[in-house]
Amino acid sequence: MISQTPPLAVLREDLKLHPVEQDRDGKRRWLLHDPVAQRFYRLGEAAIELLPFIRGGQEAAAAKQASASLGREVPGEQLRALSEFLRQHDLVRGDPGQQERYQRRLESRPTGLKWLMHHYLFVRIPLANPDRWLSRHVNKVRWLGSRGFFWSLAVMFLVGLWLTVRQLDTFIASFAALGAVGGWLTLGLALVFVKILHELGHAFVAKAKGARVPTIGVAFIVGWPVLYTDTSDAWRLTDARDRVGVDIAGVAVELSIAVLALLCWHLLPEGLPRTLCFWLATTTWIMSALVNFNPLMRFDGYYLLSDAWRQPNLEPRSQALARWQLREWLFAFKEAPPERPQRALVLFAVGVWVYRLLLFLGIALAVYHFFFKLLGIVLFAVEIWYFIMRPIVNEIRRWFSEGRKPRANLALLRTGMIIVALGALLVWPWQSELRLPGWLEQPSARLEAPFGGRLSLDVAQGDEVSAGQALATISAPEVAQRLASAERRVEQLDWRRSASGLDRRLLQDSPVVQADLDVQRQRVSALQAEQATGQLEAAFAGKVHSLNPALREGGWVGEGEWVMTLRNPRQVTLTAWVEEEEVLRVDEGATAWFYPLAPVGKPLEMRVVSIEPQAVAVLEQPEMAAPYGGELKVREGEEGQLELMRSLYRVTLESVDFSQALALSMPGRRGMVNVETEPRSLLSRTWREVVGVWRRESGF
Repeated sequence: MISQTPPLAVLREDLKLHPVEQDRDGKRRWLLHDPVAQRFYRLGEAAIELLPFIRGGQEAAAAKQASASLGREVPGEQLRALSEFLRQHDLVRGDPGQQERYQRRLESRPTGLKWLMHHYLFVRIPLANPDRWLSRHVNKVRWLGSRGFFWSLAVMFLVGLWLTVRQLDTFIASFAALGAVGGWLTLGLALVFVKILHELGHAFVAKAKGARVPTIGVAFIVGWPVLYTDTSDAWRLTDARDRVGVDIAGVAVELSIAVLALLCWHLLPEGLPRTLCFWLATTTWIMSALVNFNPLMRFDGYYLLSDAWRQPNLEPRSQALARWQLREWLFAFKEAPPERPQRALVLFAVGVWVYRLLLFLGIALAVYHFFFKLLGIVLFAVEIWYFIMRPIVNEIRRWFSEGRKPRANLALLRTGMIIVALGALLVWPWQSELRLPGWLEQPSARLEAPFGGRLSLDVAQGDEVSAGQALATISAPEVAQRLASAERRVEQLDWRRSASGLDRRLLQDSPVVQADLDVQRQRVSALQAEQATGQLEAAFAGKVHSLNPALREGGWVGEGEWVMTLRNPRQVTLTAWVEEEEVLRVDEGATAWFYPLAPVGKPLEMRVVSIEPQAVAVLEQPEMAAPYGGELKVREGEEGQLELMRSLYRVTLESVDFSQALALSMPGRRGMVNVETEPRSLLSRTWREVVGVWRRESGF
């Protein structure tokens, strides 16, 4: 009977093997180098021993030959697995099986919109192959890595730091350049300059260590251009310290430039070169360090951590281990781990997951706000599904694929209990209170002079007043004189209009007189209205709480100067603000509890009196504004008023215990109000908020 098992692959002759340092467990490792794709595959000693037998033929014959040559039993499945690994990464000669695999890969390659979704976040465009140029010039820059250059930089840094301390005020004042367009342009120019040298630093150090640098290009991360250098050949370096040197070379170049720029800033005259030196010394290297040393991104920090830990392929290995750990914790499948479990790798993978979740959420929001609303909503939804939800769904599918079946055990029981608890937390209507920001105070009014003038007081401090009662009068002699002059002018013009029937000349001037008379009457009305504003009246029944001690009867008061404060000692009000999505949950007569920001005794029992039917546009209590420590987000309007940034409805509450409320309300007190409402589940609340956001944002 002829075997139907396909033959083993034939290893390519152009592949190269490079020994590398041992793993942390002491096992020897080699790198299999694919010079065509410029990729490296880390193999163990067992795989290296079997490579000579991957040369076609049936696996049984190859296994027999390998067993005889190595002096140990070699299963055919082991050779088959190695052959499939080599096929998967195109490390074998072309044969019908490999051509079929390649054709399937071409057919499954995303095109059109799918390709765009795969690549719009990150696209690489090679620009040049600098390897020969680097080989010609690497000896010219070797001195930059010498100890002498390092100590020279250290001395220049100390000198620059000493000079900067002496001119610290001038140095800090240079940041004001960001207030002008020219400052941003010079900062951008400095960034471009230093990033080019950053990549050349990686390239020259890699070449100096003996690695090839086949590509320098530009990558676009969500449309933002970033230079990159292909130093993957550095994996051939057997000494981990050499690879670390390649990793940190870019930032080391930027730090060296920063030291030189700091010293040059003190030596150059005012102008563009000095401004460039300032940015190079203060800003560019900090931005670079924050980005490049982040190990959760595939930049220098990631490779630095990978080399420092001696963990090649750090991200895929850590994620495979973390997924295995998650499956075992949830279901205890009792599967063999992909490698020896290490807590550091699992924590790194979890950190990458959290970082990517936040990153993709940020990108989704940026995409939404960048485009017009309809396209923004579509791209936001696609982003959330493709980069956040889809990987989660695929991972859940893998939990129950490949023959995995959950078994009854403690892990499954624990997982079930967690799911039930989370479901109950979402569905059970346990939220029976609504927490709102509130302001407790007595009704009060601060009366100020609308204009400068002479003051006449009609009340004294402590007097009881009724609503509408006159409290003080401010009379401005200038306004009175202008009013008297305008009234006399009205009388004159009125006489001329009345006498127009007796004199032909007056009759001819009658239209002009009438127009002038109308103007003067309007002027009189305006002056009378202005004079009436000087009459200060009580807006509500209350008590004169305090008078300005600097003012006297018959004395002069300036415009906007405080005259007196009126309060109602028989009433205490609590004002709260509720969002539009929650306003229907608040009912008149509902019980509420006020918790002052600074706890003073037990909370104050309140009752809802009214809910305004219209959203509030302007915040009248500045103490509740976020810039002043409050909870309400505001922006300053054109006339200086505090405009609320969200649709909020004002809720008025009254106290049940008046004496306790009176003690708390002097002076006004900020706090939180818990209003009793109809119970509602967290899922229902979240759904309402999602629908509310959709309605607000979908107004095309």
